[in-house]
Amino acid sequence: MAMTAEAGRKIRKENSDIEILPCEMYGLTMVTDNKSKTKIDGFSDTVRASIKASRLSSTQVHITGVRAFSNTGFFSDESVSFIEKFFVKGDRPGISTFDNKDSMLADLNTNKEGIIGYILGVPEGINLVIWFDKDTNTAVDISTDKIMQSIKNGEWVVGKKDGSFTFVLNGKPLFHLQRHTTFNPQFHIKRNVMSL
Repeated sequence: MAMTAEAGRKIRKENSDIEILPCEMYGLTMVTDNKSKTKIDGFSDTVRASIKASRLSSTQVHITGVRAFSNTGFFSDESVSFIEKFFVKGDRPGISTFDNKDSMLADLNTNKEGIIGYILGVPEGINLVIWFDKDTNTAVDISTDKIMQSIKNGEWVVGKKDGSFTFVLNGKPLFHLQRHTTFNPQFHIKRNVMSL
């Protein structure tokens, strides 16, 4: 099933109630138009924030369709072939079963700054990521500039379960790429990012 604009609007609507408190905490105006194509959840004159609300150690940061992901310009033809075969409905073979997995891993690492900037929404103007803990109603933040500086020494590796790629820095996972239940590419951000 492809990710639709309607599904994106539904997710955004569900999350908007949670984003009220962190916007108030940071003095931000909350984005309330429920458009699925924006990563900006709150803003001020100088801040464009993406709010990640979770009770867990990771949460979704980006989901996209296979075609859109393939057309980002980050991937070789071999990697596009991997994307088209890995993110499909049906059996879920592990990454290690694909001949072109090395090309995909190489492209993820060669383009790590571009890819991580893309999933964070840096081209859209996001300059702050706020992690809101839904259990404690507390928030911590980090600038996207700091994230982008820090990731230069990290690398993408095949995840422990062979069904995802994980971005690791100094032994700590920061992001992972997996198949969403809709079979689309889905990125998660780990709480570890907040302590860079």
